[in-house]
Amino acid sequence: MDEENAFTFLQGGGEMGELIRNFNWKETPVGSQETWAQSLRTVLSIVVNSKFPMFLWWGKDLIQFYNDAYRPSFGFGEESRHPNALGQKAEDCWTDVWPFIKPLIDDVLSGKGAIWHEDQMLPIFRNGRMEDVFWTFGYSAVNDESGRIAGVLVVCNETTQKVNALKALQYTEKTIRNLFIQAPVAVAVLKGEDMIVEFANERMFQLWGKQPKELSGKAIFEGLPESKGQGFEELLYAVYQTGKSYSAVALPINLPRKNVLEKVYINLLYEPLREADGTISGIIAVAIDVSEQVRAHKKIEEAEEKTRRAIESAELGLYEIDPLSGEMITNEWFKNIIGFAPVASRFDFMSIIYPDDLPVFEKAYNEVFATGQLSFDVRIMLKDETIRWINATGKLIQDENGVPLKIYGLVKDMTTIKEIERQKDDFIGIVSHELKTPLTYMKMATYLLSDNLSKDKESAEVLLRMENQIDRLIRIVHNLREVTRIESNKISFHKDNFDFAELVIEICREVEIAKSSHKILINRVEYVTLNADKTRISQVLTNLLTNAIRYSPNANSVIVSVYRQKDEVICSVKDFGNGISIDHQKRIFERFYQTANHSRRNSGFGLGLYISSEIIKRQQGRIWLECEEGQGCTFYFSLPVI
Repeated sequence: MDEENAFTFLQGGGEMGELIRNFNWKETPVGSQETWAQSLRTVLSIVVNSKFPMFLWWGKDLIQFYNDAYRPSFGFGEESRHPNALGQKAEDCWTDVWPFIKPLIDDVLSGKGAIWHEDQMLPIFRNGRMEDVFWTFGYSAVNDESGRIAGVLVVCNETTQKVNALKALQYTEKTIRNLFIQAPVAVAVLKGEDMIVEFANERMFQLWGKQPKELSGKAIFEGLPESKGQGFEELLYAVYQTGKSYSAVALPINLPRKNVLEKVYINLLYEPLREADGTISGIIAVAIDVSEQVRAHKKIEEAEEKTRRAIESAELGLYEIDPLSGEMITNEWFKNIIGFAPVASRFDFMSIIYPDDLPVFEKAYNEVFATGQLSFDVRIMLKDETIRWINATGKLIQDENGVPLKIYGLVKDMTTIKEIERQKDDFIGIVSHELKTPLTYMKMATYLLSDNLSKDKESAEVLLRMENQIDRLIRIVHNLREVTRIESNKISFHKDNFDFAELVIEICREVEIAKSSHKILINRVEYVTLNADKTRISQVLTNLLTNAIRYSPNANSVIVSVYRQKDEVICSVKDFGNGISIDHQKRIFERFYQTANHSRRNSGFGLGLYISSEIIKRQQGRIWLECEEGQGCTFYFSLPVI
């Protein structure tokens, strides 16, 4: 056979047909083309003319042939096996995968039949690196003219791209599934008209009150019959049929909780699940259990309603002031208290305050920005020119940066209370005035009697007790008169310059002489000049010292200190008694207030500390205490330094 006709079976074989025709086969075990068996020619004709990737191993040395469709599987570049793979022995070409493919080839050559692998990974070196390559391939035997197996035909297709795409899809699905599983909300996928539970995360099963085995793969209303008849069937089917989403906030539903149906509130979203062609195949359900929030909100509403009713029953007015604009919002009771005068701002409110009381309001309003608290008593003038007393309290609300936002508060009509207090003060004033003269005569009488009865021991003791009781009555009358003056604003102050420390030392000596049971220790003293009413300050200090001695009967000393701090001088009186409970400390300076602590009770009216407090406050000072029950108390008062 001439050379020209030797390769007619390879005509039209593309690049590989041409390479095979021009290859020097004489140097290979298959020999010159003219000697090739007809079976080899026939198979090669099929291979090179096929558009499907094919590969042929021939003879005992497994000499290689392949077509154009297989060519890309070798990769490209200088390190590609092509074209050296043509005519090469299989073992020399496929060193990287030989341990895997050699047993397969041997099985085919031994007559065990064809083999098939789908998406089989075979890492091979190509494109300059090792690549994980996936193949779907079949090995089948090729017989020669004698019927013996002479070669192996490989029909294959590289599926790396498909496998990677599938892996990416699986990864995406897994990621999405994990997102649903780990979602901070309850999520479920219901498929088909029967609403089969295809997927639900743990939060959804917890919301349903069911175990996964009770619902997974079942129709939702079959696995959760408790939800039937509550309107959810209609909602789900409406979304499934119309494709329109449905959402609701705080939707009530009865669900099982520990074998008992319980009303649960949920934020709900039903979203149609669409396939690639746009058809609806199910429902995505998303839910959030907001039962706690709803119940808390209802409690707040109930509390607000109770508060509103309490305020209305107490006839309290409510107000809200904008600190920047002065805008004022009030309720009906507020308007009723002020006689329905038009009050839309703080300035409107100031216009109805009695002129003499305006400084009281302005001082309290200015202080609210420093203390956060508002409190004042003022008179207001109604349209008919009648006077009404009101008490106002409030609280300043600020943002996180300390910027004032609102002032909220209450107003109460105090007119009746103030009138009762006035009448009481008038009565006290009259009684104390009327008692003053007879008490003075009684005191003089005891002095006269003391001379006559001094030799009779028993009579002298009775007379001494009578003198003590008269002294106590005189102190009570004096305090009542002082309170009356304070309340009527008739208390007078005669200010002079004096050395405060010297006054403290003098009063301490006088009280120590009068009350010999205790030593008064001056722990610290700084000499400071004040401009104040010396007599009134002496009255305060004497009251604090006598209280300290009276309420520490088991101790034998009282400690006094005087020191300057910035623009004020501070005086402290420390006792070693049983102290005062925290509840009573807040009210200790109130008028007529006495603690329930028996160690601090006496037969007085609880006026001494109130009078002392008013004396100090009306001279621009402060008074307070620090006390721990069972550990004694320290009373402080301060006055401005010149």
